[in-house]
Amino acid sequence: AGTEAETTLVGIDGGDGLDVLINRGTLEVGPAADATGDARWMSILAARANSSFGFAGSTPAEAAATATTRSPGLAGGAEADTIDNEGDVTVTASALNRSSSSTFGIFGSGSAGGQSGAETFGVGLDGGSGDDTIDNSGGLTLNAIARLELSGTSYTFGGSGGGSNTLAALTRADGIAGGD
Repeated sequence: AGTEAETTLVGIDGGDGLDVLINRGTLEVGPAADATGDARWMSILAARANSSFGFAGSTPAEAAATATTRSPGLAGGAEADTIDNEGDVTVTASALNRSSSSTFGIFGSGSAGGQSGAETFGVGLDGGSGDDTIDNSGGLTLNAIARLELSGTSYTFGGSGGGSNTLAALTRADGIAGGD
């Protein structure tokens, strides 16, 4: 089983074309600072491979899942943009991935495995593509958080069992990105 979830949240988005983006206030992108439980996560992916049962044979079960979050505070987009931040920008990009698989075998072999990934990308001021002018005289706070939870179980009677899991997390936080 393979599953993906992707979330993009932008504070101010200029889109394509020539843009002038000015922030003189407080801009917060992402979950509330006092959020608890699952409310702390912008992307939540829960994947479970179908449990398998086998008698005198092979019973494999695998789960593959990736959760991705992208969060720019001010995004210029394509072409030449001007971004001026005189205020406070706080960007939080967070992703949670929960994956599991299980097998049960009698007189055979069972294997449970999984591949689980979480990626977060946070940018305070993102010029995007084009010849951009970016000025920051304000404050930038960036948080990029990835959490992985992966479990695989294999139960056998009169046979062999095994498990193999792979975890991969990528977090990136850029205060100011000029783009392409």
